[in-house]
Amino acid sequence: MRNQVLSWHSLPSVFLLIIQTSILYGGTTSAEVDRFDKLRIEAESGEPNAQNQLGLCYSEGAGTKIDLAKAFSWYLKAAEKGHPDALNNIGLCYAKGNGVEVSLKDAAKWFFRSAEQGHPMAQHNLGFCYYNGAGVEKDYSQAFRLFKKAADNGMIDAQFNVGKCYFDGTGVLQNQSEAIIWFQKAAEKGHVQSQYTLGLCYLNGWGTPKDLKMVMTWYRKAAELGYVDALYNLGLFYATGQGTQIDEAEAYALWSVAAKTDSGAKSNLEIIRTRLSPAKLQSGRRRAEELEDRIKLNLERAALR
Repeated sequence: MRNQVLSWHSLPSVFLLIIQTSILYGGTTSAEVDRFDKLRIEAESGEPNAQNQLGLCYSEGAGTKIDLAKAFSWYLKAAEKGHPDALNNIGLCYAKGNGVEVSLKDAAKWFFRSAEQGHPMAQHNLGFCYYNGAGVEKDYSQAFRLFKKAADNGMIDAQFNVGKCYFDGTGVLQNQSEAIIWFQKAAEKGHVQSQYTLGLCYLNGWGTPKDLKMVMTWYRKAAELGYVDALYNLGLFYATGQGTQIDEAEAYALWSVAAKTDSGAKSNLEIIRTRLSPAKLQSGRRRAEELEDRIKLNLERAALR
């Protein structure tokens, strides 16, 4: 059991970067259709914010059918008037090939125009370009500078990325204590990768003294947002009694949820199932159902932030 189970999932080796745009929640309800019609009238009159919002409607299928070509067209109208959200959204279209052929060089150009206006998402996205050499020459120092600007403007993903740059010494002098500060900023706002990463830092003493209580705290937060590595590692704590009392039913519950996408958790689940009494097995299954319900609720709440 011990040799098969004790294999910690570690700090993600891939730099977490998510190109994103403004999210418009909605669907084809009568209210959304009415809103779409009003936006179309305003957009056709030349109002740039309405043009950008109409592009979002076509991108997300809010009040109308998804039509990425029309979305691009309306973003472009607003972008040509200097609308910062639209400038960023045009960059996204070129980056993802939404309504236009993929062109990372063009994506970077539009992100640059938006970032110049202080748009946090565009700063982040342009940083992505420089970090990966996507449409521009790779430049880690420039990537860090842009992530830092976006992070200072409150963008949570960028706060994580600043922390990761400090942690790895990418584009900036390595400083794991400073990395902890940035991971903490993002983690407190519900950024699941930051929560998990903080747990690893406290576990290994990276940039902070080891503290198993803090490991448990941050793993639990990440696990209840469905983060598979956190579910897996938290299960190890309960299975082995590290940092807490042994609770194999809780380990079973955590691995049950993780096992849907993680082969290691699935293997551990099969092993621990043979060790549980019928009563503990029933308890583990009930806890797994309750955990899945909490994860679903937490993700729904996070989507509305």
